[in-house]
Amino acid sequence: MNNDIKVAVVRRIRRGGDRRTLRSDCSKAKHFAPRINMRVLIFFLMAACSQVIASEDEYTNPVDGKTYVADWKTYQPKEGVKPLDGRVINSGVRLLSTQADFERNTTAEDLAKLIGFIQDSLEKQTEGYENGGEILLQIELRKENNPEFKMSYRGEISEKYLQGFYNSLESIEFRTQQSTVTLQVHFVVKNA
Repeated sequence: MNNDIKVAVVRRIRRGGDRRTLRSDCSKAKHFAPRINMRVLIFFLMAACSQVIASEDEYTNPVDGKTYVADWKTYQPKEGVKPLDGRVINSGVRLLSTQADFERNTTAEDLAKLIGFIQDSLEKQTEGYENGGEILLQIELRKENNPEFKMSYRGEISEKYLQGFYNSLESIEFRTQQSTVTLQVHFVVKNA
């Protein structure tokens, strides 16, 4: 019986009624309750929920194997995107923590400096190296310790090259203000 009353209330709210109208509609709904088919109600609720879920995209992280579901957004710098010169290209950044968490813990300027430093380190590692490929670098920024780095790669990149890049990241000192946040940077290393 209570479920039937809630259905009547929801219908009345959509029509813009006030509280007095809602109370009178709820009392009338008791007389019509047997006519409401719960299967139909469940069908409509499931359809509404599936639309909400369908509007979010899934991302399966190749670095840690986790699946993230979010309404992913793409942002462009106000000044536009720099030309893709050089051997190492930043192909994109993905925030794996919420934007609100990032706003509480760091600034966009500090993140840009960090990513720029990492890209410069990767560029230095390419000197004297012929092959190319892609590196997906996952960065966990923490309050208590320096960042933790994990990566996956594909292409003709050697483990020696990757180890040199990883070792260059150990010098980075970066701490968040409150809690841990995680992001990924996708780098493309062009063939020489």
